[in-house]
Amino acid sequence: MPTDAITISGVTKRFRDKVAVNNLSLRVPTGSVCGFLGPNGAGKTTTIRMVMSIFYPDEGKIRVLDKASAIESKNLIGYLPEERGVYRKMKVGAFLRYVAKLKGVTGSHLDERINDWLERVDLPGVQNKRCEELSKGMQQKVQFLGTIIHDPDLIILDEPFSGLDPVNVRLVRGLINDMKKAGKTIIFSTHVLHQAELLCDRVFMINKGEKILDGPMEEIREQFNPRTIIAEPTALDSSHHAALGAIPGVDSVTDRNADGFALHLNEGANTDEVMAGALAVTPMRRLELQRASLEDIFVSLVDLGDSEDSVRVITIAIREFLATAATKAFIFGTLALPAIGGIMLLLNALGAFKTSDPKAEGTILVADGTDTAFVASGLEAAYSPEAIRAAREAVKEKTEEMLKNIPIGGENEKEMSAEVVANQAVPSVHIERIAPGDDFEAAKSRVKDNADDAFLLFVVSERSVEIPPTDADLDGLSDDEQSILKARGAFEIYQNQDTRPQIVENVRRQVQDLIVNERIVREGLDPARISELRRFPTVEARTLTDAGEADSQNNLAQILPFVFFMLLWISVMSGGQYLLMSTIEEKSTRVMEVLLSAISPRELLVGKIIGQGAVGLLILLIYGGMGVFAADHFNVLSLIPARLLLMALVYFFIAYAFFASLMAAAGSAVSDIREASALTSPIMMLLMLPFFLWVPITQNPEGIIAVVTSFIPPLTPFVMVLRMCQPGVEIPMWELIATTGVALLGVLIMVYAAVKIFRVGVLMYGKPPSFVGLLKWIRYDPIMEWWQAVILGLVEGVTEYLPISSTGHLILASAFLGLDGENISTSVDAFNIIIQGGAILAVLALYTSRVLQMIRGIFGRDVAGRRLAFNIIIAFFPAAVLGVMFNDFIESSLFKPVPVIIALALGGVWMIWIDHHKLKAHRDESPEEAVTEGKGIEELTARGALAIGLFQCVAMWPGTSRSMMTIAGGALVGLRPKDAAEFSFLLGLPTLGGACVYKLAKNLKESHDAGAENLFEQLGVMPTVLGIAVATVSAMLAVNTGSARSGTTASAWRWCWGR
Repeated sequence: MPTDAITISGVTKRFRDKVAVNNLSLRVPTGSVCGFLGPNGAGKTTTIRMVMSIFYPDEGKIRVLDKASAIESKNLIGYLPEERGVYRKMKVGAFLRYVAKLKGVTGSHLDERINDWLERVDLPGVQNKRCEELSKGMQQKVQFLGTIIHDPDLIILDEPFSGLDPVNVRLVRGLINDMKKAGKTIIFSTHVLHQAELLCDRVFMINKGEKILDGPMEEIREQFNPRTIIAEPTALDSSHHAALGAIPGVDSVTDRNADGFALHLNEGANTDEVMAGALAVTPMRRLELQRASLEDIFVSLVDLGDSEDSVRVITIAIREFLATAATKAFIFGTLALPAIGGIMLLLNALGAFKTSDPKAEGTILVADGTDTAFVASGLEAAYSPEAIRAAREAVKEKTEEMLKNIPIGGENEKEMSAEVVANQAVPSVHIERIAPGDDFEAAKSRVKDNADDAFLLFVVSERSVEIPPTDADLDGLSDDEQSILKARGAFEIYQNQDTRPQIVENVRRQVQDLIVNERIVREGLDPARISELRRFPTVEARTLTDAGEADSQNNLAQILPFVFFMLLWISVMSGGQYLLMSTIEEKSTRVMEVLLSAISPRELLVGKIIGQGAVGLLILLIYGGMGVFAADHFNVLSLIPARLLLMALVYFFIAYAFFASLMAAAGSAVSDIREASALTSPIMMLLMLPFFLWVPITQNPEGIIAVVTSFIPPLTPFVMVLRMCQPGVEIPMWELIATTGVALLGVLIMVYAAVKIFRVGVLMYGKPPSFVGLLKWIRYDPIMEWWQAVILGLVEGVTEYLPISSTGHLILASAFLGLDGENISTSVDAFNIIIQGGAILAVLALYTSRVLQMIRGIFGRDVAGRRLAFNIIIAFFPAAVLGVMFNDFIESSLFKPVPVIIALALGGVWMIWIDHHKLKAHRDESPEEAVTEGKGIEELTARGALAIGLFQCVAMWPGTSRSMMTIAGGALVGLRPKDAAEFSFLLGLPTLGGACVYKLAKNLKESHDAGAENLFEQLGVMPTVLGIAVATVSAMLAVNTGSARSGTTASAWRWCWGR
């Protein structure tokens, strides 16, 4: 058992320009009860949160239970935050079990322990009650039990008596005394100083972030001893004041009116002698030595101033999943939607939703000025009872034929449905002819006023039968001439304002058909015969497959992209919305800080994302499973590529992780759903963007818009699903890999940005931030400024593929920029390796054809590519093995300016030697001859590749150029300078890629284990991304220079050294 449960050494915490805690040093002895006092805003809560590793100090160290941080001792710590919080809908027993499991307590004895504790706090029989059913005081006792249910060694209580009635105050005080007797270490922050006096054996006090008091209670009382005696005579007399002041040792006397006198003693006065003297003056009702209270000390001092990680993540994920998926609302909503959809399809198949034209009733006026009045005659025939009955029978027959092909419903139901469709209301329309010479204005008035039920007026003339002009006919004519020509083929329609548009449209089509038929007749042709000539039977395409011929399903193939797109979108949207609501609930009910006492913000966020992701995946599997079952039932499952089913899951996880991170970040920044709308609006706009891209992508899935948007992380899953669903479109494997990789990188960046926002937002209340405010939280207190990231990116990009050490120059540049502090050295060293990812992207961009050749070779499609890939792996192997073996030695001994300078000097000597000996034979040759002399990259043997790999191992000494050693090694094994440079650049892909992944994983793991900030949290996400981006662009420019990409190594070295 350590001597001190908590040791705080020189801790400082800043929030931008505000210093919350300043150079604070404290120790809490094991087994003590310590009061943590201070005025509002003194830094108490910030200090407690740093002790709990919710915040991290900017300077100094904190040890908890002899560990480097509370993260390593979470199961041994109980924390009750000031802001109380429980899951309102959760049952008491389930809540306590959940908190206990987060603290590592499991087993059959857990329920027994919960029942015992509930009995002790006078809450028997509430295990199955929801927390919201309890009173506020009862909820506080439940949360107090959640703090101590796992029997912690260290208990931190922030205002434990707040809101409790006197009976429960005494109960909690008794529990604290019991835990004190059991040897527990207890810290509690309180404003009830009387309770601190009763419970504490040690007190420390801070004000404005600085310690102003620290020590055992007895020593503090002695230190602040007021040296005052309270004297209350049995009978007050005016002479007592002077008599008491004359006692030896009394400095002054204060009249307390009816409460007697306060005798203030001189320094060194004997209290016993003074009290004896007071009794000699007059009999006393009360005579006692006044002791300093904590309240007096507090006021006087304040007035002096200016006024198991994976298990926890899984536990969180399970709770999130069950809290959503096990509810009646979710079950009903998830299952009801497919059920309702099936019922709607059934009803539609049975004709229940068959729409009919509205019933036309009234009088249609027809002013037919044609020679034969064929329009009026045609309309009279069309609206005769006989014509309506014939049309009804035709519709019925057609409907019955259609229903025969539907595999649902019985024969009786189908017959009834056909009857329903056919029995449409027979129009009750009267056709009234208006002579061309009659008053049209009177006819218009009748239609306007609906007089005599007139609701339509058609005006047709002989010009209506003429052929309308084309655009070519109108070219070059005046406006008047064009107006005359445009009257050809036209007729006029006047309608009542209440007439349904569908009725007008139906009659208009009938008039147009009558006019067209009249034109055909006047040309001497038979309209019926022309109609027969234009008639085609239904032609079904047949699909030829290895299994034989099959019916083509072109219509279903066109629907497939929509189905998969909507499945993906609904699943992502649902999971993100559930996560948003869950985060807001935990923050608004103040349960968030309880969770953060048992788990880090990063773990909490990841657990919530996994849990709600399982909800979204469940929705995807339910709806997708129903779709696959239906496709199999209708024999169209072959339309769905197997690769699409697999990639749909991959794209779901990518899309969900991206948008869930955004939703969780937005939820952590607000306290209720109304506040969330301003922050979620941009997210919803981003989520709706794929709908706007639907048409251009489906029309041209291999076009520039489709390809470019496939590489934009938030759009990648949706765009790729649309493209993969298109018939006959085969996405290249390299594009699938590249887009997925870019999308995963975007997800990684978004998750880390969300963690930054989440850590700040979950503990902030009040006015919610704007979207711009969230961006500021991402770069909250970054140690690395943007301009420093740009400089380091330029150094990396320019030096990586030139024969000078990029890592060595990055170390020197970091020191020059002041980024060599002890507290950030680990993160900066990791940054200097990870930023080399920009060089990887540059090679991928400039040597795409070579990379694709190697990929084809790996899959057995390119012999030369397979050989090149094999040689790259052989050359990479030595550095991979030795790098892991000697990584710690290299970091501790060689990642320093002095070893780097030594390596640079030795590298210079090596370059001069190679220049004078190996390249001496090429001095008198032209550049073209020097470039073509030697072996090509395809002729490199495995032994030569291994030799180049051994040369690369020398570059593990920072300051030694990797490209210098590998290009020189290639030259020594006989490669042409150009090919040696190309092999060096390609070898950088696995070498730098492996170093980046290894360094990143190591930094994240070690920082997590030590409870410290990782490189993204210390240096900032945006500076890291900016550095990689600058390194990518500058590396592309460096590689693309003539000396680096196509010239000799000698010319490159001379350029570097100014020779």
